[in-house]
Amino acid sequence: MKRFFHSWLILFVIFSMPSFAQQINHTISSKINIEKHYLIVEDKIKFAKNSFKPNSNIAFYLNKNLKITNIAGLPITKTESSEKEIYSKYIINTSSLKSNTLSILYEGKIYDNFEEGGVEYARGFSETSGIIDTLGVYLSGSTYWLPTFDDFQINYTLSTVLPKNWDMVSQGERIESKIDGPNMISYSCKSPQEEAYLIAAKFTLYEQSAGNILLQAFLRTADKELANKYLNATKDYLKMYEKMIGKYPYSKFALVENFWETGYGMPSFTLLGEKIIRFPFILYSSYPHELLHNYWGNSVYVDLAKGNWCEGITAYMADHLLKEQSGQGAEYRRNTLEKFTDYVNPENDFPLNKFVNRHNSAEEAIGYGKCLMMNHILRKKFGDEIFLQSYRKFYEDNKFKKASFDDIKIAFEKTSNTNLKDFFNLWTTSKGAPSLKLYDAKKISLENNFSISFKILQTQKDVFYKIDIPIAIYFADTVIVKNVVMDNPDKEFNFKFAVEPLKIEVDPQFDIFRTIDRAEVPPTLSQIFGSKTSIIILPSKSKFLKEYELMAKIWKETQESQENILLIKYDENLSLLPEDTAFWIFGFENKFAQIFTSDSQYKIFAAPITNSSEPNNESFVMVKDFGAKTPITVGYIATYNQNAISGLGRLLPHYGKYSYLKFAGDRPDNKLKGNFAASKSPLHFSFPNNISAIGKNVKIIPDAALVQP
Repeated sequence: MKRFFHSWLILFVIFSMPSFAQQINHTISSKINIEKHYLIVEDKIKFAKNSFKPNSNIAFYLNKNLKITNIAGLPITKTESSEKEIYSKYIINTSSLKSNTLSILYEGKIYDNFEEGGVEYARGFSETSGIIDTLGVYLSGSTYWLPTFDDFQINYTLSTVLPKNWDMVSQGERIESKIDGPNMISYSCKSPQEEAYLIAAKFTLYEQSAGNILLQAFLRTADKELANKYLNATKDYLKMYEKMIGKYPYSKFALVENFWETGYGMPSFTLLGEKIIRFPFILYSSYPHELLHNYWGNSVYVDLAKGNWCEGITAYMADHLLKEQSGQGAEYRRNTLEKFTDYVNPENDFPLNKFVNRHNSAEEAIGYGKCLMMNHILRKKFGDEIFLQSYRKFYEDNKFKKASFDDIKIAFEKTSNTNLKDFFNLWTTSKGAPSLKLYDAKKISLENNFSISFKILQTQKDVFYKIDIPIAIYFADTVIVKNVVMDNPDKEFNFKFAVEPLKIEVDPQFDIFRTIDRAEVPPTLSQIFGSKTSIIILPSKSKFLKEYELMAKIWKETQESQENILLIKYDENLSLLPEDTAFWIFGFENKFAQIFTSDSQYKIFAAPITNSSEPNNESFVMVKDFGAKTPITVGYIATYNQNAISGLGRLLPHYGKYSYLKFAGDRPDNKLKGNFAASKSPLHFSFPNNISAIGKNVKIIPDAALVQP
């Protein structure tokens, strides 16, 4: 499944700064009034010596809803902000500072409520810049709840007064806590940080240890069994990542249950939604991903001006690695390539060094997927040991510093003794992906051996990619994989064998970053979601028409936020279905539903629904190829349960890799998912007139996982 949501928030106002100059120390005393959504702060700020030039102006940013009540009588200038900006800018002259210290008292309301709409559906989750609510508190760098200075890292001590029975989490170590009566909780964070978090709610705290690392679970609903599952898994993941990369950079790691659905990774803790942490698969997908962000993104920081490298390597060393350990690495890579093919087009494409953060599926396909595959190519090029040595060096050289693709390049060049300027320039500054065509395959039977030849053409426009291509060659009782170098856009390859080759496959394990031919994969939901233009055909006579219309409206907003076009039409106004545009048919009552209900695959898939003892609870989804000339992907969504429609609208974008789905209940809960068979891949070729046949047990053995569990 498409990994939900994304991790790791960052302060965008300073992302263009090339590096951190120095550190600022904050001593923060805060008090929170939950009912009034109100925050009171005294912040004593200490700058390092020679941080500023004499008699110069320095600026800081503070949430515009927070009013400065005392700044020790220092002269300060406030700059008016635009409506879109959540902060105000203040300017102080350094000549007025004494002993490089600044004390500021301020207070105000923080309540940026989150909304769900098309943009949030496209992103995959809702966001808030900061909120104080009866359900919980979320303050981060994007809240500007602390004075924020350009080009500075921070360390801090944070003491917060909260209501009785409330608890709090921040970076660093808890140094004091009193949760009875007047509630005071304090944290000390000595490691250089980009921002400070304050997360609070009525938590139940569970703790274990892994050596000298404190493991914690802050749950909004007491659940010892759930907490222990996460804490025990954390021990295993920490052990694995310390072996892979190096010593864990913090003294704790905490699972924190959020009051809205998120999947964030912060320094030394992760903030996951209350539904998300109870999905059984999260423990083996999003959870290790967020833990790994303590290495990539939350201790080795990202120089966003040069591109966000950390999401791709985190996905590779977490999501991909766990699939690889279970023998599903090739399937994961195929899905990654399919996402890029389905969602990225010339209008929304951009190079890796321009990726900042994920806001939609196209940005995810590039920033996560393309970067993930670039790392896979590096690993295949140099081998597992050099790959891991390079990232260990990158980690040690850049811990608590900003780093870029250039720093990754430097680490690999030193460990491999190879000049990688051209490689990184190609993969980080170029748009697009290779598109491969296999043609003119021949086999000649000679006196004592067999000769085969074939050609591969890169069909994409503009950039040529010099790549190593794995070629699988099948014989009657074995298969071998050879790597060939494609160093020009159209190249012929030749091989001789003592036994008869029967079949060839180009990139059979999806080891190259490339676009996927439609015939290589089954029809999937993502092929419709990724279409530049698509149509929803609503059932005019359905008793659920109002709910279907709302779902269609939100999907339309989602597509428009990604600069795609989604048209909404009614079946009663159409006489024919389009044959050149992807479309959805909604509802059993839709007059065009028969193109699915008459399909033999539909009848097999729908049988459990038809025979269900509770048919009024069922919902299902199916996609197929449609059209005589150039097939397009079309989809069908229908339900017996009126209450399930809003949930289907929310969930289906996360099931993009499937051909069919079945749900039950109001939420609804997934009960069945799968894919129909793909057509014959154009990158596979079976030689005609073979003397023998390929044995049933002849299969490619996948490479071993990067590390074993």
